[in-house]
Amino acid sequence: MTQKVKSVDLQLADRVMRLKNDGTPDLELGISTVKQTMGGTIHLFRPYTHTADFSCTSGVICYVGTEEYRVEADQTEWLLLQRKKLK
Repeated sequence: MTQKVKSVDLQLADRVMRLKNDGTPDLELGISTVKQTMGGTIHLFRPYTHTADFSCTSGVICYVGTEEYRVEADQTEWLLLQRKKLK
């Protein structure tokens, strides 16, 4: 079950998608996980994939990486995809 939450209400290990101004999920950013909340800042982590700008006989070259970024704990809306009960 998904629901809308504000940045200020995010909790550790939440899996979320940022919502655009029109209320639709930001598919370019994809799914992120809340890594840390501290001092009015939310630290998020997300995996991503990318391909080279050329092809070869075996297809395209694929890259996998991770990105960490921060957002303010404010009224920005997110789509909460999963909330874990941490021990």
